[in-house]
Amino acid sequence: MDQLFILENDQGGVAVGYPAPEALQIRTLFEVAQKGTPKGKPFWIIDESYVVGDHTFFSAWELDLEALGEPSGYGIAE
Repeated sequence: MDQLFILENDQGGVAVGYPAPEALQIRTLFEVAQKGTPKGKPFWIIDESYVVGDHTFFSAWELDLEALGEPSGYGIAE
């Protein structure tokens, strides 16, 4: 099953990180997520199947922090 990472964007919506296959050949998904997330901001690694295929209302998506639980990690990007 493919995985990706998600985080809350600055507008309170959801940012979804789909790492390039080439990036995953030299780094783990965790490392890609760390480097792709602003410093100190939490991210969650999830199965791609949890993301709704219909992106019609993408701008209205919100993170359910209670359901997500503890973050997978925190960003290190400057």
